[in-house]
Amino acid sequence: MKLKPILLASAILVPLVSSAASGALANVIYQESFGGAGGLLDTTTTDAVGFGASATWSANSFALDNGTIDGAAEGSAILPFNSTGTFGSGSFLQAGGLYHLEMTVNIVTGVAQWVGLGLTDAAGLGTPGGSSAIDRFSNSGGRGWMLIRDDATVANNVQFFKGANTAGGVDEAADAFGADFNTVGGSYGLRLIYDTTAGLATSTATLQIDSGLGYATLISNAAVNLSNVKQVGYTYDNTTTTPPSVSNFSLTTNIPEPSAVLLGGMGLLGLLRRRRN
Repeated sequence: MKLKPILLASAILVPLVSSAASGALANVIYQESFGGAGGLLDTTTTDAVGFGASATWSANSFALDNGTIDGAAEGSAILPFNSTGTFGSGSFLQAGGLYHLEMTVNIVTGVAQWVGLGLTDAAGLGTPGGSSAIDRFSNSGGRGWMLIRDDATVANNVQFFKGANTAGGVDEAADAFGADFNTVGGSYGLRLIYDTTAGLATSTATLQIDSGLGYATLISNAAVNLSNVKQVGYTYDNTTTTPPSVSNFSLTTNIPEPSAVLLGGMGLLGLLRRRRN
C-alpha cells in the first residue's frame, strides 16, 4: 500500500513536465554581456546564469570579449549545444521544446560582409584563437542559421539557411511581407526560434528581427534538421572597412531544469504522504 503515493506522484510528474514545456522561455541556458576589456573572446567564460554554471567560448580571433569585432579576421564563436546526453552539461538540445536564440548586432551602412547567428553541426573550430574562413557557419556545417548585412549592391541583406552550410537558403523576400527587409545600418535585434516539438529531425525555425519597433517575423516555421547540431553561436565574414559589433547574446528554453522537475515531484510526494497520514 505504501507504493500507491509513489505511483500517483509519478503520474502527476508527467503532466508537470508537459505543462512547463509549453510555457514561457523562462530558463536561461547561456547569456553573454560582453563585459570584457577588448581581448580575445576565445577561452573566456559566459555569464554564470541559467542552469547554475558558465561555459567556455571557443572563438576565432575576430570575436573580442567586449563585443567588438576585429574586421581583419573571420570565423565563428561557439558554445556547446547538443543532444548527445541527458539535459545539462552542454546537452541542452532536446526534442519537445522551444528555444529562443537572440543577439543584438550593430551593422555598418554600405558594408557587404555579414554577421550571422545560429547553430552548427561542427564538433569544434579548426583554428580557435586565429582567423579562419573555414570555421564560418557558411563553411563548417551551419544549421538553421541567418546572416545580416547592409549593402545596396546585394539583393538579400537578410538570409536564412536550413543547412548544412548555405544549403536550403530561404530568402526573406518570400515571407509574409512580400519584399526584402530594408537594412539601413544601425542596431538590430536578431531572434531565431527553434521548435523541436515534433522531434529534432523535423524541427522548425522562425526568424524575427527588431529594428527598433519590436520584433517582426521575416521567415516562419522553416523546416530544419537539428539532429546533428553540436554548437550554438555567432559567425562573421571579414571586412577591411569598419566592422560591426555585437551584444546581448542569449539562449533560452521552456524545458525545465531536471533538478526543478525532481524537486517538484518530491514535493508532490511529500504532500500525498502527509494527506495519507
